[in-house]
Amino acid sequence: MPANLHLTLVLPGLLWPHHDTTLPDINLPALNKLRQWGRFRSQTSSREDFYRQYLWQNSWLEQAKNQLRIDEQCHCLIAIPTHQQAGLHQIQCLSGDILALTPVEAENFCQVLNHWFAEEGWELRVCRPDLWIMITPKELKFSSPSLLDLDGYLNGTTKPIGRDAQQILKFQTELQMLLHEHPLNQQRAQQGELPINALWLQTDSIGSADTGLPLFTNCSWALAAQPLPTNYETFVAQIHDDTHIILFQNEFLSPCIQNDFSVYELMLRQWEQQWGQPLLSALRSGEVRQLDIVTDGIRGGLLRIRKPRIAPFWRKILPFNGSML
Repeated sequence: MPANLHLTLVLPGLLWPHHDTTLPDINLPALNKLRQWGRFRSQTSSREDFYRQYLWQNSWLEQAKNQLRIDEQCHCLIAIPTHQQAGLHQIQCLSGDILALTPVEAENFCQVLNHWFAEEGWELRVCRPDLWIMITPKELKFSSPSLLDLDGYLNGTTKPIGRDAQQILKFQTELQMLLHEHPLNQQRAQQGELPINALWLQTDSIGSADTGLPLFTNCSWALAAQPLPTNYETFVAQIHDDTHIILFQNEFLSPCIQNDFSVYELMLRQWEQQWGQPLLSALRSGEVRQLDIVTDGIRGGLLRIRKPRIAPFWRKILPFNGSML
């Protein structure tokens, strides 16, 4: 690997979002040492803005259409399969990795829905198992929040608005009735998976990522990326001449959205072993010149880390407990 590597580590959901929960300190010595060496700059960012900054450039839908060989003149929407469960004051809405949709399942769901809505001229295509494209016979004018920004919950403020909002709501209502106890969902229930009982429709999203930088991630929203290695050692074996690389790791999102602290703590301990400790060693040896750790949310920002000439023993920090980087 090249000397003087500049590594940007993007960790959406790293900070625990449930402020009503007091978390215990977690024993993460490598991360705490990195925090002591680094300088933090606060920068609030919504999750969709965060994704757009690092994962794609320009129109996400145009990139997806190119991959699926959909005519560029076609009118399309982003269609996200979800599991929705009504609660007392809001609706839980789960999507992405939490649903563990397989490519075969995604294709089967789209075939069923395409048959039901053929007369309306609406067609679903699978871009990723958890990200689909809806082709519509005409452009639909509406706006709705990005599902990325809703943290797994819907309420009265999240409904689509605009000229064609009622048509979108009608489609979503019919779809929920059609999917209720469908055989595909019965199969998922037998396998211990959540049913797919709704689609979230949203318009295009315009990104600003620097496509000149190599990107490693398993996030479905990244349509032009290399697979994320499982640990730092595997990663360094794959790179050669690049001097600035972006690693986008989103495994913290699921436990944060589901308010599952035990899994969140487990993910942190795994990250400490697979990435934190090796990165600290790489900074000490000079293999990594600069490490930037970036996270999103109202307490998010950038932690810029370089090996200090003199260990900053005078800089006292509290052990990481998920509340601040």
